[in-house]
Amino acid sequence: MTSLRRGTLIFGILAVLGYTAWFVYDKERILAEGELVLFELAPVDPRSLLQGDYMRLAYEIDAGLSRETLPPGGYLVYTLDDTGVARFRRIQSKLTPLREAEGLIQFRRRRAGSIRNGTIRLGAESYFFEEGSGDRFARAQYGGMRIDGRGRAVLVGLWDEDRQLIR
Repeated sequence: MTSLRRGTLIFGILAVLGYTAWFVYDKERILAEGELVLFELAPVDPRSLLQGDYMRLAYEIDAGLSRETLPPGGYLVYTLDDTGVARFRRIQSKLTPLREAEGLIQFRRRRAGSIRNGTIRLGAESYFFEEGSGDRFARAQYGGMRIDGRGRAVLVGLWDEDRQLIR
């Protein structure tokens, strides 16, 4: 192998490892520093038979959005109700402005032709759990996400109707 090919190969491997390390660090930072917000789940088939112990998630916050006027991406602005659950306020294209007591979460609209055409993606549409524990998770009412100041979210668990973390 020539030194140019070897150098290119080493650079490629280091680039992939570097990107992976940065991605993991970024998600760990959101988990450690992000605000915990509960989003009400919309009814969906509770489990996927083809993929094993896995639950597909849909969010109630998506229900009131107009598919015709929904931009391809942006931020959903929410406030927390008296029980600490996120309630949709508006869509905006930028991080600011935000009013007092408002938060935001980044979203993308699913492309036309997809199975859930026009609905939003918050980046947390599935939840995998230990084999045999599906009955516990079938009663989930809320998806809990840690959200950073830039609206990026990481799903951290599912909560029941009493807002208790399902373990």
